[in-house]
Amino acid sequence: WWQKQGNLALQANDIPLALEIAGAMTNEGLKQELLRNTAMVYAKAKQPEKAMQTLDAIGLEGIYQVEAIAQVGKVLYQSGDTAAGKQAIDRALQLAGSMADEKERAQSLGSVASVLYAIKQPESAKETLKQALQIADRLKDIPQQAVWAVVFRSLTREGQFDPAFDLLRRYPVAEKSIYASEVVSVGQALQREDVVFKFLPLANPIPLAKAQILSQVAQWQLAKGQKAAFEKTMKDAVSSARRISASERDPMLTELILLYARSGNSRQALRLVSRIQDVTGRDRIRQEVGCLND
Repeated sequence: WWQKQGNLALQANDIPLALEIAGAMTNEGLKQELLRNTAMVYAKAKQPEKAMQTLDAIGLEGIYQVEAIAQVGKVLYQSGDTAAGKQAIDRALQLAGSMADEKERAQSLGSVASVLYAIKQPESAKETLKQALQIADRLKDIPQQAVWAVVFRSLTREGQFDPAFDLLRRYPVAEKSIYASEVVSVGQALQREDVVFKFLPLANPIPLAKAQILSQVAQWQLAKGQKAAFEKTMKDAVSSARRISASERDPMLTELILLYARSGNSRQALRLVSRIQDVTGRDRIRQEVGCLND
């Protein structure tokens, strides 16, 4: 309840009230989160000193401190205070580079690299990411995988899908399909077909899941009038649907049939109807296709 009230205060730009609420909170984790949010509001208001004072008061350590400072720097930079933003990010870089633990140092550098990409500083971002991965290369097994996981998710959280894809493609990251599937889901939520198509081969979903994803992309394309792209995506979706087990195939084919019908391609829709195994269902779907094209 206190956290909700504190965030409502921040939405109303009532920082004094948010700080008062934070002072009354007993849950340390939620209190820290509210104060981090307060620091971001200060940053958006181009008040770097207060933003940094708020972060310092939390007493964050390690990668959590680096991430919070870098995020404040990003908000300052994107709000137009580039000098203060750069100063904050430089501080985050210095803290990351001074960490004794190699795993934490690499994770922190990767986190800062994702912020540098976000503020369109690609050269600095590439160099910082390179440093993080060089450290990761010296680690083994679980620590190495932990570094890659943090770096990858930092990049995708900032919407930096190209460097995230390169990281996933070039390095022997364990369970690549899981990480790729996460980004496919992000692409679906953002309706970013470029992201979906980039990561879908690495995600390697089962035929049913792939057909469902492609059907969703086709719906976006149809809504945007991208006829050629729609037809290509639908062809791939149908190909995946044909590999689905018999018990699950009819519902997926039905979805694709109706999508073809909505697009005006009743010919292809009726062709697919013949692949429906349930005879009663086949007749019903044929009628639906006819209604959609009347």
